[in-house]
Amino acid sequence: MNDNLKKTLKDIVISKFPHILLILALLLISTGIQTLSPWPFKILIDNVLGNELLDTHTIIGHILAQFSSKGEAGTFVVMTYFAIVVIGGFADYIYAYWNNIVIQKISQSFAAACFANLTKLDYSYFRRKNVGSYIYKLNYDFTAPSQIIEDSILPIISSSIYLLITIFILSNINISMAFISLTVLPILSLSLYYMNKKISDTSNELERKNGILYTFVEQTISQLKIIQAYTQSRSTLKRYTRTVWGSLATELKLYWYSILLTLINGLIIGITYSVIIGLGISRVESGVLSSGLLIVFIFYMDNIVSPVTTIIGALSSYKQNLAQLRNISDIFNVNYHLKDTGDLTSFKNNSIEFKNITVKNDKDKEILSNISFRIPERQFTVIVGKSGSGKSSLFQLILRLTDPLSFGEIKIGGRLLKEYKVESLRNHIAYVPQESELFDESVADVIGFGKENATLDEIKKAARVAVAEEFISKRSGGYEARVGEGGNFLSGGERQRLLLARAYLRDADILLLDEILSAQDATTQSKIMDGLRLYVKNKTTLMITHSYSLLKPDDYVIVIDNGKIAHEGLFKRLKSKNQLPNIEEVNLSEDKGRR
Repeated sequence: MNDNLKKTLKDIVISKFPHILLILALLLISTGIQTLSPWPFKILIDNVLGNELLDTHTIIGHILAQFSSKGEAGTFVVMTYFAIVVIGGFADYIYAYWNNIVIQKISQSFAAACFANLTKLDYSYFRRKNVGSYIYKLNYDFTAPSQIIEDSILPIISSSIYLLITIFILSNINISMAFISLTVLPILSLSLYYMNKKISDTSNELERKNGILYTFVEQTISQLKIIQAYTQSRSTLKRYTRTVWGSLATELKLYWYSILLTLINGLIIGITYSVIIGLGISRVESGVLSSGLLIVFIFYMDNIVSPVTTIIGALSSYKQNLAQLRNISDIFNVNYHLKDTGDLTSFKNNSIEFKNITVKNDKDKEILSNISFRIPERQFTVIVGKSGSGKSSLFQLILRLTDPLSFGEIKIGGRLLKEYKVESLRNHIAYVPQESELFDESVADVIGFGKENATLDEIKKAARVAVAEEFISKRSGGYEARVGEGGNFLSGGERQRLLLARAYLRDADILLLDEILSAQDATTQSKIMDGLRLYVKNKTTLMITHSYSLLKPDDYVIVIDNGKIAHEGLFKRLKSKNQLPNIEEVNLSEDKGRR
């Protein structure tokens, strides 16, 4: 486990420590009451039904001496047993109630910490991982700390105390029988340890395979359109069946180990019981032991197995939960988090400067190579280039969505990006990504995501500027209509306009627009650009596009080719010198596909 995870766990335990002590105290009270329950039977058999006399100087002897008949005394003993059971049940209820509350609070705190750290992951790192595995971790592994307390620490403490009390009582009843009973403990412990190790290893294997299954299902659903278009439903079903069977086979293996463990324990306990009962009967016949004490001995002998089983099981559970913590620890690894070391919260101006920027991926392949340019504040700049040339990487660098292997400097307002607090930097930027995936929320919520506590009037104004209100007003429910998972109730063009409205609502100093026209028809493209040019008059704007038709002669254009700046200058000059890449015809078919 890394230091960040350890610190998180420490903070959670410290904050909940008084509550943990409370449930530990309640557990010990419940355990103490449990140790009293067999003694009324001893008194009933030996002193009420039998002829053994109780010392009247003791509390129990004095109480029983007050009754005129054995029937009355027997009734009192039975009622005493009943009272112990009721009080024990009530103590168990209080313990279970508070235990559930405390464990849920610990789980909630750790789940929030997991999610918070997940959102801090460097975007480039996160993209290399399977989304399904993270879904699995956040759904199952986040309970590991609370389960360690509930299933390991508390049971070990209470069972150890109960075991010591039981050994003490057995030794005082009959030392030789106690010795024979205790010989079962090392044999039972070894068998439990060996089988629980098998169970633990198999549980880890099951968790790994379940993570693979989650990933496969998530990828299948996200690619369902492609699977159907290429008629790969049958082959996908076969892969799914193989993946499911891998999990089920491991789960079955885990089940058989559990059954085998139960069988082994049953055999060991059964043999021990037979020996102790036979020996106990001979002790009763010889007068060494009373019948009541034999019953008490058998009760405690029965219960001596339970704490041992609990302790071994708790240790096994601890290993499993520790494996879950290790599984989720990468989320807490600060080496994978974006470094937020700046302290600036505002821009001096909105100019953007790239100076000798070279970016490499984790395979040491250059994505951008020695990029240098400067965009004055309030300038409208268009970035063009063929697909895969590195255009979108520029936006990711400006937003600090990722800190890849890079060289050179990026500045806003004359200050390095890393001098700004990440949250403050991003608060001054509105971004429209090329991918138009949406949360399954209302239209108003999708747009309102751009500004906290935005009013409906502000949302409607942004929608009008983005040419989105014309389709929103035609939908049943209007701004309250849901957009569907990923926005699948909308067309590609409608999703783009909602994202553009979200960016307008943010009213940021810098606007980054990645292919906002790619899924629009010619008429809508013209309307969007008219609204955009009015909106960005006082903003620094960078727009990636494959369409030249709506550019104006004095628009400043940067041409990216294979990660390098091939040309830059006014649109009219680049066009006259034939320095613009031929990308519109390629993109036209892509646009049709999107629509």
